Amino acid sequence: MIRHRPPSPAAGFEHEDLHPPTKQMLDDYKKHRGDWSTYEARFLELMRARRVERTVARKIVADACLLYSEHTPDRCHRRLVVEYLDRHWGGLQVTHLGDGDQALRRRDTKAG
Repeated sequence: MIRHRPPSPAAGFEHEDLHPPTKQMLDDYKKHRGDWSTYEARFLELMRARRVERTVARKIVADACLLYSEHTPDRCHRRLVVEYLDRHWGGLQVTHLGDGDQALRRRDTKAG
């Protein structure tokens, strides 16, 4: 994850590897043209097993910008991370930047 805090003009970037998918998962999906639903189920199970909602501090995710290389968020593991954390924490605000009006926004009721 790349984190950028926009309120400060002097803000920079931090690289945070927060529980990425395993190399085998990525290879099975990307190199071997695996099925997205299988990849998604495996990755969600991995996050559950890692207890990501307990091992990632909410303050690390607050005001973060998760960058991905996919054209849309529908097949992006970072989208899965945000949705997983939102199910456990609630109140995350997400904006997907991309073509047209593909923005998804939710009020962050627990930030602070």
